[in-house]
Amino acid sequence: MMSCHKNVLKILGCCLEFSSPVLVCEYPEKGALTGKYAGEGIKPLAWNMRLKIAREIADAVTYLHTQFPRIIIHRDLKLNNIFLDENWTAKLTSFSLSIPIPEGESGVNDIVCGTTSHVEPEYMGTGFVTENVDVYNLGSMMLSLLTGKSWCNHNSYEDDSYKLLPDYVEECPRQGMFTKLIDRSMGDNVPDHSKVKNESIC
Repeated sequence: MMSCHKNVLKILGCCLEFSSPVLVCEYPEKGALTGKYAGEGIKPLAWNMRLKIAREIADAVTYLHTQFPRIIIHRDLKLNNIFLDENWTAKLTSFSLSIPIPEGESGVNDIVCGTTSHVEPEYMGTGFVTENVDVYNLGSMMLSLLTGKSWCNHNSYEDDSYKLLPDYVEECPRQGMFTKLIDRSMGDNVPDHSKVKNESIC
């Protein structure tokens, strides 16, 4: 069962008293991860905490890809679908777009779905779902988590010529602007340049 993993939001039961079944899940006390960036007066997450969350979600994705007879592809990995419990443990949720890959196959054809700006390019062009879909989404999520910037440029980058976060992240070091990649809301709680470059996430 998917929710047995410590980094997947646990399903406690199902209520059948409505027109459609309603899942009952554990309550993630700290709320959605995106709330930590929404100017709600919550202390910004520290660098080490962001790395911890990234590792935990990577563990959850590895679990989906390796621990079932058929590989399960989440297809919608993003900050909105990550919650934090009372111990600041990351919990992956929202499996409505998930799809299994048939045994012995490398992927499966399906309609393109998910958050449009986050869809893996090859999947967008072919509709062929592979593990790369989640790997790409996981990388996208980590970039937003560690930089504190949105995936699409909504005046959150210093240079408006960049429309997507990967383009901005790739260009900053080339122009000697590496420090601009770090979320300034962390204040002094930021590792130095060399530590950031060599930090291991997974």
